[in-house]
Amino acid sequence: MGWAAIARLRYEFGWPREHLVSESPTMLQDGHEVLRYEALDTLLLEEPCAELAAKMPLAAARSRVGVEAKATAKMLDKLLAGMRSCHADGAPHVRTDHVKCSAIAVLRPRLFLGVAAAETWRLFTVVESSGRAVLGDELPDLDRLHFSAA
Repeated sequence: MGWAAIARLRYEFGWPREHLVSESPTMLQDGHEVLRYEALDTLLLEEPCAELAAKMPLAAARSRVGVEAKATAKMLDKLLAGMRSCHADGAPHVRTDHVKCSAIAVLRPRLFLGVAAAETWRLFTVVESSGRAVLGDELPDLDRLHFSAA
């Protein structure tokens, strides 16, 4: 599913290869690990990254969009519901899903894209809430996903 999303992002939405990162690397800040590798399936970077290392400074991976792919729409809905609960009231949810909440909080992308098989693409803003980056509103279309979109 992840590679199909990358292909669509590349060819339909115009994302150049050097702005696409499959499987987010471990992120470091001041020499300390702040996010483990593979926190999100794909990152769409603000600036090109010609060379991808297993560990990268957080500043080198400024993301415009964080992407997570799931096998089914039901799995995606469950992930998104858990993320919303976590952001709203700290309700616990599956640790592997909570990693996505942490990734948004650390990477602070402008947008979050949830993808599932059968052409389910759900795009959300990322907003600041109590000093933390969290899912905002779901956008009605994918227009802001184009590489040239600000």
